[in-house]
Amino acid sequence: MSDKKAESKLQFCYLCNGYKPPRAHHCRTCKRCVMKMDHHCPWLNTCCGHLNHGYFVLFVLWVPAGCMACVVILAMTVYRDWLLLPLALFHHSFGYFTSTLIDLFMVMFALGLAVGVTIAVGVLAIYQLLAIGKNQTGIETWIVAKANHWRADTGTEPFVYPYDLGRTANLFQVLTWSGRAIGDGIHWPLREGSGEYDLTVEQIRQKHFKQQTRREFRIVRSYAGQCYPCFSFGFRTAIDTPYPDETRIAVRVGDLVHVTRKSKHWLYGQIELVKTTSPQNGTTSGSYISPRGWFPRLCATEVTGDKRIQRLKQD
Repeated sequence: MSDKKAESKLQFCYLCNGYKPPRAHHCRTCKRCVMKMDHHCPWLNTCCGHLNHGYFVLFVLWVPAGCMACVVILAMTVYRDWLLLPLALFHHSFGYFTSTLIDLFMVMFALGLAVGVTIAVGVLAIYQLLAIGKNQTGIETWIVAKANHWRADTGTEPFVYPYDLGRTANLFQVLTWSGRAIGDGIHWPLREGSGEYDLTVEQIRQKHFKQQTRREFRIVRSYAGQCYPCFSFGFRTAIDTPYPDETRIAVRVGDLVHVTRKSKHWLYGQIELVKTTSPQNGTTSGSYISPRGWFPRLCATEVTGDKRIQRLKQD
């Protein structure tokens, strides 16, 4: 395929000022595009992508295994002291215990931590295995789910994921003996009948649809962008916040925000600052080089009716 045809099927990253290869996404935390990005891990302070996905999966598999070993050892310690308790009470002496009360408290505390980490990281490991069994990243799972949801509503054929090579082959795309990534992160093995840019074209379609259905909100109350607004926007807003690793944006009174996602107490959108021209066709694409993230719903009121029509005419 010629460069021009390829460019028409690739997404352009205005922040990195370059085209993104298939399966790549821009991480706003790392401030760069990541090949085959799965997610940004706040605990490791790095992105999980093509070059380290295998290492990450091995990490989330071995952490629960190690914690389960700790659970067994710590539980045996508690059980041993529990068996000695009747003997100590009968003789009115706690000299039978090999552990002090502080030791026992610390063991119980460590046991609780080990159980908690085993469950939390174990669930993450299961999700990772289910995803790579389909040769999907976390982001691609959402894209495919939205594609099939839209097709179900319109009565069209389900979306065919182009990188599904079969469960065994999918697993070995990520899980290798060395942990090193397979391939160059740009070109990927495809299932029969699929094209190299099928997923990218679907992403572009979804983004166009999102732009068409976005809502405009005018900021009426400033927000500094802190993760937890300390009840200044109400108790429910403070406790029902988005995930801590998701971006918040600071907004000022008078800002216009294009909202594409929302929850009960928060809105997700992009502040309108500067329109840019797409290098693909030389026309204004409606993309904005501006902050994008969550802000409290109480900060804004929706621009509706005549005001929105007037703005569209101005644009």
